[in-house]
Amino acid sequence: MEGFDLRDKHKSFDDIQTEFDTINYLYSTWAGIEREYINPYILKVFANEAMESNITNMEDLLFCYTCLNGEDVINISLIEKYLKNRQNLKGKSYLTKEEIFKYLSITLNDIKNKKTNKKDYFDEDQLLIL
Repeated sequence: MEGFDLRDKHKSFDDIQTEFDTINYLYSTWAGIEREYINPYILKVFANEAMESNITNMEDLLFCYTCLNGEDVINISLIEKYLKNRQNLKGKSYLTKEEIFKYLSITLNDIKNKKTNKKDYFDEDQLLIL
């Protein structure tokens, strides 16, 4: 059969935003308080990919755990606060879903490259006791 096959599985986080042959979950509608939320699939792919990079920043680690915890949607304001803090975004009242995806992608690349805009909470030789 000629043509293309529409796929719903993505090869990586960046593959979610491809223009052709994949379902783009960014534009799916998720009801939320005051505005639309982000599809949980996007956040789970982000978190799984980030967790493969041996995260050292506690803020990143907690955000990833939150994304992976359960099937519920995450309040969009929590995602915004994380990204604004992580990427030092000042003066933006709110982020669009497209901007959220863009900053999640930038953050994921920062995590993979061990780049932080802030000092990591713990040095490698310190022990965290919870």
